[in-house]
Order: sequence, then C-alpha cells, then structure tokens
Amino acid sequence: MKNWIKVIFALNSKLDALTDSIDSQVDGLSKVTSGDTLELFNRIISLSDKKIRLINMRVLHDKMADLLNERERFIISQSAKGKSLAEVAEELDLSRSRVYKIYDKATARLIRLLASHGYNEQKFADDYGDVTLVIKTYKKLARVAG
Repeated sequence: MKNWIKVIFALNSKLDALTDSIDSQVDGLSKVTSGDTLELFNRIISLSDKKIRLINMRVLHDKMADLLNERERFIISQSAKGKSLAEVAEELDLSRSRVYKIYDKATARLIRLLASHGYNEQKFADDYGDVTLVIKTYKKLARVAG
C-alpha cells in the first residue's frame, strides 16, 4: 500500500491535466456523426468512469494530506518524487532512523485511512490498472527504496 500512497502523492499535481484530457476526448467523441453509436456511447462512458476514478484519487490525496503534519507530508512527497528516505534524511538533516520512523508511522495511518474507505492493493489495481500513467508511476516508484 505504501507504493499506492506514493503514487497518489506523485500524481496529484497531474490530475487536473489528466481529467482535462478526458474532457477533451469526450468533447471530440460527442462531435462524431458517423460510426457505431453504441460503441461511441460505451467509449464516452468508459472515459467518464476513468475521470471519476481520477477525481477519487484527488479526494484520497486531500484526505491523506489533511491527516499528516508538515514534516510527514514533506517526507512522503519527496519519496513520491522518487527520492530515497536516506536522501530525504540528509536533506532534512535528520537521522535515517528518525525519517524511517516518521515515514512508517505516517504511512501506517494513511493505510488505515485508505482501508476505512475500502482501498487495498487489489482495489487500487482494479480501479487504476487501465490508467497508463498511474501504472507507469506505480512501477517506477515500486523500484525506489522506502
């Protein structure tokens, strides 16, 4: 779940652009006057569903951010940018063990929050497995220590 937390923090700044892109695609599809209407409607519904899931990701981010103090947000945000916790410790001039403890306690609270909203590894995979940027970000961050 820690990797999903990092994904949510990493993509938060990109969510508006992603949802705007979906709006543009739907707008373009709404102007199509030929072809299979049912297929067109299904494509619009699929895009709208993807937009809803991305908006839900923003809501999850905001709920998580509200649960963290400034230092915790910074550590998780830096980890979400691909920095190792050792690099974050050096940047904050804190011991590695202190940063790891802060990170572990904060992510444990966030995991409980996500679980209370029905999110686990499988739900994230089900909800976001078809969103290319989300999966690429997940794979990239899963390789980073922390």
